[in-house]
Amino acid sequence: MKKKLIKLFITVGLVLELGSCTDVTDTPEYYGVYKEADIENIQPSSWLREILQRQRDGLGLNRKESGYPYNTCLWNGIIPKEEI
Repeated sequence: MKKKLIKLFITVGLVLELGSCTDVTDTPEYYGVYKEADIENIQPSSWLREILQRQRDGLGLNRKESGYPYNTCLWNGIIPKEEI
């Protein structure tokens, strides 16, 4: 009698467990702000466009012509100490 009762509880437990499974292929709803985009769809403007054009036209060839921050001593990693 005990074995039948144990088998019955196990069977009921398995049926309830299998019945409560959800589809694992469902993707959760996305609540974020950012979304993936193709690189062809990105059109930079303003200061970002200017920086990218500088890089395209030879950034690093002449730091003085590249402008801030590339023509400062901070670009070399040496931070001057401020004297009081």
